[in-house]
Amino acid sequence: MLFCIGSLTLIFISTFGIIVNLFCLFKFLSKPGKFNGFYKLCIVKTIPNIVICASFLFWGGPLTLFQVPLKDIPRSVNTLMGQIAGSGAYVLAPIIQCLMASNRFFLLYIPFWKFKFEKYPITHFAIFVGFAIAVTCSVLGYEQSCGYIFDPEMLVWRSEYLNCSESQSAIIFGCIVVPTVISNGLNLSSAAKLIFGKVTGITKSDERKRRRKWIRMFLQNVFQDCLHVIDLVNCRYIYALRDETWFQFIFLSVSFVLIYSLDGYVPLKPVLQYAIF
Repeated sequence: MLFCIGSLTLIFISTFGIIVNLFCLFKFLSKPGKFNGFYKLCIVKTIPNIVICASFLFWGGPLTLFQVPLKDIPRSVNTLMGQIAGSGAYVLAPIIQCLMASNRFFLLYIPFWKFKFEKYPITHFAIFVGFAIAVTCSVLGYEQSCGYIFDPEMLVWRSEYLNCSESQSAIIFGCIVVPTVISNGLNLSSAAKLIFGKVTGITKSDERKRRRKWIRMFLQNVFQDCLHVIDLVNCRYIYALRDETWFQFIFLSVSFVLIYSLDGYVPLKPVLQYAIF
């Protein structure tokens, strides 16, 4: 019964996540005119979310539903799925989120940079660096007996051996926490500029409405930035509090796919329409 409920839960959440993120991707791509840097980052942001949700919908969920023994699953395919979703896409999302926060920060504090560096492909270079880090994290864990695999008997993604998982987890931990700290610092600075900066040419009533809107935007950005840290805490610390399969399933698998589904649900519309990249 646990495996049936668990598999259906993963399939349902991942389906929701894919639909939401594909909707966001379609909305971003259907924007008329030339894409600015912020829109490009929004488009790329949906990719890791879709990859992670797809890994549960087309791999983890069906393996659990049909209760396929781990020994009957090709290791190469299982490891490839694990490294792409559990390492590469896992770290790419917070990195892109950090780039989006940087975009907003520079737009507000150094707006003339948009015109000064407009001819340089800064956004493309930043995205390339993000993908390079993600690919590196994926490749590092693909060595023999050191990759992430989905274990249908435990309902979770896990490392093949503990020693490897510890070193990988330390790298992934840094790749998520550091961008999140930077993002929240930049978002706080951006919010201070928007909320406390002098606004001219509008009425007091319009000014209050605009500031309330900016506060909501700031809280949304902080929430979205912290989603990845919440999942990281769940998969590194909370799950270990109890040994029951259902408990670890909730704080490893459900947390994983739910966080990246929500990551696409939160920003159905981009927060700002302009960029410096």
